[in-house]
Amino acid sequence: MGKVIVGGNAPQPLDKRKIRPIPVPVVKGRTRNRSWMKSAFFAALLVLPGILAIGLPMRPAKEEPTATGKALLPPVGQMKALEPATPKPAEPVKKGEKENYSLEDLLPRARKIVVLVKSSQGSGSGFLLPQPGVIATSARTLGASDEAEIHFSSGAVKRATVLKRLPLPVDVAFLQAEDFAHDWMPLADSDRCQEGEEVVAMGVPGTDRWRPDLVMTKGKILRCNSPYQGVQYLQMDRDVHPATYGGPVLNTRGEILG
Repeated sequence: MGKVIVGGNAPQPLDKRKIRPIPVPVVKGRTRNRSWMKSAFFAALLVLPGILAIGLPMRPAKEEPTATGKALLPPVGQMKALEPATPKPAEPVKKGEKENYSLEDLLPRARKIVVLVKSSQGSGSGFLLPQPGVIATSARTLGASDEAEIHFSSGAVKRATVLKRLPLPVDVAFLQAEDFAHDWMPLADSDRCQEGEEVVAMGVPGTDRWRPDLVMTKGKILRCNSPYQGVQYLQMDRDVHPATYGGPVLNTRGEILG
C-alpha cells in the first residue's frame, strides 16, 4: 500500500470565513429526466472556482460513439441502460453491503479511477467517470489545448480529446478517451448529503507520471448546497492540498461527491 499524504500547504480561501467550498452533484433523485452531469470537483493544482451545474448534449441510448470518439453523457434516468458489459466495475460498492469505508478500504478503489492528466499547458489530477472513457479534470490544466495524455494506475497512457469545457467560475473540463474497459465508482446522490459527513479529496502527487502514493485531504461537510456566484457548493471544514485539485472527492460510502 502506498503512503498517504494528508493535508499540505493550503491554497488561498475563497471567502472571508476561510471555508473552501467543494462542488458536488446537485441531482435531486436518480430518475429525474435532466442532463446527467450536475457535478464538479477540485481544480487540479489551482484555486477551486466553482460547481458544475450544466448538462452536456446527449445522444440516444443505442447510438454508437461518434467518429471523433466523443461519447456524450446521458441523463441519470438512462444511465442504467447505457452501462455496457464493458467497462464494468471490478468490485463496485454494493448498496447496503457496508455504509462506512475507511481510507484503507477506499484507497485500492481510488487508485483505479484517479488519473494524471498531462497537456501542453500543464498537468494535474483527474478521475474516471462511469461513462466509458470519460475523464473529469480541471479546465486550467488543459489551458487552450484540445487534447491531453491520460496516465493510468496500470501504467497505460492514452490520448484524450476535450469533450466539454465549462465557463468560469467553474474550472471544469471533460475529456473523452477511446472507449475501453475501466473501473469506476458510483456517483453520490445529493439528497443523502449530511452536514458533518466525512469526505476525502484525492489526487496524484507530482506531474511527470502516475504515482500510487495518492495525496489526500480529509475533512467534514459544513454545509450542503451553499450558493456562491450563482452555483451551489458543498462547504468543507478545511483547505485542500493542491495536488488534489481536479481529483475526486469521496464520501465514506465509496461514492464520488464531485
